[in-house]
Amino acid sequence: MKSTTIISFTCLLTCFIIIPTHSANPNSPRQIETILLVDDDGGPNNGGTYPDFQQFYFNPLNQAGYSYDIFIVDWSITNPPQNGPTAAEMSDYDCIIWFTGDTWGYYGLDVLTQTDEQNLAEYLDGCGTLFLNAMDYLYASYPSSGTFNPSQFPYDYLGVVSTEQDYWDPPSTVQGAPGGFAEGLIFNVYRPWPGGTFWSDKLIPRNQKLLNVDGSQEACAVQYGGGVFYTAFSTVGLEGLCHGPDSVAHFVDCILTGFGSLNAVNDKNLFLIDRYILHQNFPNPFNPTTQITYQIPVTSFVTISIYNTLGQHITTLVNQQQHLGTYNITWNAQNLPSGIYFYQLQTTDFHYTRPMILLK
Repeated sequence: MKSTTIISFTCLLTCFIIIPTHSANPNSPRQIETILLVDDDGGPNNGGTYPDFQQFYFNPLNQAGYSYDIFIVDWSITNPPQNGPTAAEMSDYDCIIWFTGDTWGYYGLDVLTQTDEQNLAEYLDGCGTLFLNAMDYLYASYPSSGTFNPSQFPYDYLGVVSTEQDYWDPPSTVQGAPGGFAEGLIFNVYRPWPGGTFWSDKLIPRNQKLLNVDGSQEACAVQYGGGVFYTAFSTVGLEGLCHGPDSVAHFVDCILTGFGSLNAVNDKNLFLIDRYILHQNFPNPFNPTTQITYQIPVTSFVTISIYNTLGQHITTLVNQQQHLGTYNITWNAQNLPSGIYFYQLQTTDFHYTRPMILLK
């Protein structure tokens, strides 16, 4: 029999972590060793009234041989919606798996709160990985948004350029997209509760699809690498996948093995030049000069540009072909007013944007 240990968190009494004693296969080549499973589905275990989907995440993780801790978000209080784990609480984990079930924004920003986005951004900037299963996150947090922009969490951290919300109800099948973590896998899709809807969104990715729908090239899930972090985002949660030719446990293992193979968590203090990285500028805040460091893994045409909060182009610092390596440039903002600015690294197959603060 599997035993558990319950550890109280400092947030609320109904937020807790359960630590199963099962462990991963020691012979596995996977590099994801510590996982925090965030239960944010608003079900009875959370003190809420939505359907409970824990089993749909416990089972494949157990079957794939992963150990994990569990954070249960409190849904007994919904005004305001309660937050998930802090960046500090997540920082001890190689990967965060977050699922939101059937929640859809009835209580406002209740699928992911703005604080959740901020905490996840801070965690990911510290070399984290995230597998987000959230059917109605975009509907709840960005109800009028078709296109996302730099400085928005879906664009910067999930790699979503645009969406058509509630595009399928539900799709019949999903297939692993070419070049993605789950390439070649096939799953049937079903409504996980009787009489319920199971809307999923059509997503346009910045660089890589994860799951395509019904044999088409239209994606309901994407994956993204932001230099020091990696994410996978699906609007068809594990609760909607049923075993077709492939098992859900195999799908989860492909995601986590994919994260591990990208070396985002193998050594958080050592990065080989095998990926694009745009570091946070230093110092930050700054006055009036700051240094920007980045690396490129292949010879590429590189552009480093500066923008203001209105999206207006301020200046271009680099606009030339560069070879594999790490580069440092200095920006002097002596003639500009205090405020938040954005610097963007762009190549033929990668682009990433970070904010910085000029404080005079």
